[in-house]
Amino acid sequence: MNTTPCLWRGDQALRLSNQFLSVVVTTWGAQIASLQGVLADGSPGPEALWQPPWPAERPDRAGPAWGPAAEAPLLANICGWNCCLDRFGLRPDDGGRPLHGEAGVLPWQLAADGEGIRARLRLPLAGLEVERLISLDGSRLLVDTTVSAIDGEDHEIEWCEHISLGDPLIDGAEVRCQAASAVLHPDAGAHAASRFSAAPGSPVPVAEALAIPPRSATAAGDIVALALEEGAWEVANPQLGWALSAQFDHRLFPWLCLWTEHQGRHSQPWGGVTRVRGMEASSKPFPEGLPPAERYPNWQGRPTRLLLSADTPLRSRMALNWQPLRGL
Repeated sequence: MNTTPCLWRGDQALRLSNQFLSVVVTTWGAQIASLQGVLADGSPGPEALWQPPWPAERPDRAGPAWGPAAEAPLLANICGWNCCLDRFGLRPDDGGRPLHGEAGVLPWQLAADGEGIRARLRLPLAGLEVERLISLDGSRLLVDTTVSAIDGEDHEIEWCEHISLGDPLIDGAEVRCQAASAVLHPDAGAHAASRFSAAPGSPVPVAEALAIPPRSATAAGDIVALALEEGAWEVANPQLGWALSAQFDHRLFPWLCLWTEHQGRHSQPWGGVTRVRGMEASSKPFPEGLPPAERYPNWQGRPTRLLLSADTPLRSRMALNWQPLRGL
């Protein structure tokens, strides 16, 4: 593996690469901003992760051009794969925590060593410490995360590995995972113009929820929670000739939140042109405040809360495999 400093969307970053993959990790938010394949001749291959169509800015400098005050810091810097911790959603009365928690909007300490890139951050409002080791194993990107309490208290936390995919991968992609059910977000405001005629909070067919609208489809956008049967998903694009698959701990992340944005949002910074599919392995089904009683602490036979002991860290490994279809 080789590690070199670089800039990504104006942010200081580190690039980690081998003969199969090139990965970029940014300082602000420790976004895994780029996951690019490497072709047999050593030239750059396709990008797997979403690149927003708007200009980037540091979260602490974000203004109205990046949306409402609660969202702007994250939207100003979001790119590719970001960690939502210790919140997935927004609780206005929750001690000033930003949308999806502090992890995505603070500067991390990044350091390269022989194993990969180590990223460290203290979350002052949440009372947590997070360390991530980002490494490569052939065509696999490995992200090992440890979350610890630093205030001597037990915590109930929310944790989502928010992986956002964009073109060229999602244009014509086939999405697969094993899920028992799919349910639309219960808040009508979460849907720009849903792909489904079903009412918010209603079940929809799993196969239809997984499908990504083609470029020619009518503008749409929605959020769907899938009750996972295993910690895995795959997005394959036969036309592109590449596939991205994920494996993760189903005990930590029993839900897959599907975020589909297909040119349905016209407010800033979306502009009615954004196409993105979020494949978000999560400890709870929807990005929202504290779930209501009917979805807490369990729903559909799966937990909707995650407990962190004061003296026992939570550890997770998430692996993404990004490779040509012919190699599968």
